[in-house]
Amino acid sequence: MVTRKQRGSGLLPYPEAILSLLDFILPQLPLKLSIKTRLGLNHPDELITLLPRLNDYPLTEIIIHARLGKQLYKGNTDPDSFGRCLELSRHPLVYNGDITNPHDLLDLQTQFPSIHKWMIGRGLLADPFLALTIKGHHYSHEQQRAKLMAFHHDLFTEYQKHLAGPAHLLGRMKQIWLYLATAFPEQQKLWKRIKKTSTIDHYCTTIDAAFQLGAVKK
Repeated sequence: MVTRKQRGSGLLPYPEAILSLLDFILPQLPLKLSIKTRLGLNHPDELITLLPRLNDYPLTEIIIHARLGKQLYKGNTDPDSFGRCLELSRHPLVYNGDITNPHDLLDLQTQFPSIHKWMIGRGLLADPFLALTIKGHHYSHEQQRAKLMAFHHDLFTEYQKHLAGPAHLLGRMKQIWLYLATAFPEQQKLWKRIKKTSTIDHYCTTIDAAFQLGAVKK
């Protein structure tokens, strides 16, 4: 729905439109601007073509999710195409895409020693302790569970204050659990139980049981 309207990665096949947009925005913008992009909508050559033309614009950095727009979040990332981008841009580049454990990051750091910034997205939703683990900090399973329980309570309480009714609240929390369930034993069964909840009471009972059944996985 987004890309068909030439928005998001749907703009990438139209470099002239992107440059025209920057020409209009940048002179009026009081803030510094960074760009987050895919490798292309349909082919990596779309970003390859665009990057040299961005060199003269005052951007702070370009964050590249190493997938095509048409992939959504499916399939493999393409680090090799990201490497091609390094040769074409004078702006600092940030790597994004499927950093889900410290080993993934170490492999990418070895492949791209000139990159000093990394964006972690869904990997952090699935493992809220990922950044700490990467930095060498480790919690026991019980400590992780206690911290996740406290986080969930705070998030649920604040959402409850600001969202419009139980349906909206449940929908928002289920989106979190789509990823967070992977941190628990029997993740598929847990996700199915959460997805079937239709009332706040049922949801809270299900979540309480999940936290009591076992410690969070490493």
